[in-house]
Amino acid sequence: MTTVWIMLAVIFLIFAIAIIYRKWAASIERYVVAERAQSPWINGLALFSTYLSAWAILGGPGICYAYGIVEFATFVGWGIGVFIILWYYLPKIRDLGAKYGATGLASFMEAYFNSRHVGIVAGIVSWYALLYYLVGQIKGLGLAFSYGTGLKYEVAVIVAIAVILVYLILSGLKAVIIVDAFCTIVMIAFFAASLYLVFALGGGNIFNTIEKISSYDPRLLYPTGAPYTSDPISLWVFSVLVYAMWQFTPYAWQNYLALRSSKKKDLAIFVTLATISGGLITWVLMLGPVGRVFLPYKVSPDTVVLEVGKYFLPSLYPLFIVGIFLTILATVDSVLLAGSADLYIAIRGIIKPVEKKIGAINIYRLIIVGTAVLASYFAVVYTPEFMVYTMLIGMTGVSAALAGPLAVGLLWKKDPIAADVSLIVSLLLAQLLVLYGITPWLTGCFIGLVASVLLYITIVLARSHR
Repeated sequence: MTTVWIMLAVIFLIFAIAIIYRKWAASIERYVVAERAQSPWINGLALFSTYLSAWAILGGPGICYAYGIVEFATFVGWGIGVFIILWYYLPKIRDLGAKYGATGLASFMEAYFNSRHVGIVAGIVSWYALLYYLVGQIKGLGLAFSYGTGLKYEVAVIVAIAVILVYLILSGLKAVIIVDAFCTIVMIAFFAASLYLVFALGGGNIFNTIEKISSYDPRLLYPTGAPYTSDPISLWVFSVLVYAMWQFTPYAWQNYLALRSSKKKDLAIFVTLATISGGLITWVLMLGPVGRVFLPYKVSPDTVVLEVGKYFLPSLYPLFIVGIFLTILATVDSVLLAGSADLYIAIRGIIKPVEKKIGAINIYRLIIVGTAVLASYFAVVYTPEFMVYTMLIGMTGVSAALAGPLAVGLLWKKDPIAADVSLIVSLLLAQLLVLYGITPWLTGCFIGLVASVLLYITIVLARSHR
């Protein structure tokens, strides 16, 4: 019952934030990118929780529960990627975004490549990949809310999404940033509980916990490569490169564009806060092997963290479960806003007559609601194990596809044809390789990344020598 009351208090606070900041829905500039004037501290805290999705909190430990702590390698690569990519590219993205009036990834690409068809392709690809990702996130959100309140999973999904839609529709990105920053603060309690548990199971010594896990099954701590690649070396190499490209994924672009400036001081604060999130999550990954060794019963990989907290931390469970819920909520709201902003760019030519009657902001709201309903339907229809695939195939596939037009295009030459082809072909390639089991998922996404870069470069060179 304590958990329910805390959940209700949190929801009440979120609604209060939405009401306070509802004035930020007065224009597209305010609604979608919060006037590009947000503090690096608040915005960085918001990005922190946005990054730590249901995959980091539930999916990653679930993989560690099922296969061993191979996911640790990918998070090391992810942390490196955050720092390198954001530190170098974020000033370009933020300043060019302000110059062009960009409201998201698709809007930025359309303006940067000076091509309407690039905006259409980027918008559709982004929305499609984010929908995949959103299904997985909503599954995690529903599981956490169900465990915390006792509601049936299907009902929990509907209630949780309704909460998000209230503040998204009322206030847009400003409310998202404030809510997500609050989520980060609450998450610290979750991290503390996770660290405490890992220590406690070893009698106050984390090395004892590791020793117990290793004696149970050494493969739980020493990567064998599965289910990502055929060998550990490939796992480390692929993860660093693929997760470096992850920083281009669309769901964080609103945070990038909303940063008040690209000065070194603001940039350092923002990037540092984002990078820390990757380091802290390694503690949570340990909960997967902990569940495998210490839980006296078997569970679904997607629920192992929830079950570990319920079984071993009954006194801290309310904070534990609320921390998980808010972590995932902070990603879902950003994904909904980013995906809707990108789909709007792709279809705005078709919806012009409707937009003239009801206004652009209301079009955004309709797309947000439609996307949320569609993703929630799939999240309810498919089994929880589907969560892992929806997240990984969708988001890592699109991040790999963006390597050519963004990582290369921002450094070298703008070519709209090269951007279109590299986006479409590399995304399809990455997802087909994984969906049909031709390669492990990380290998498939790495191939998609390489294909994107090579296609972009090849087409640019061919067109420049005609």
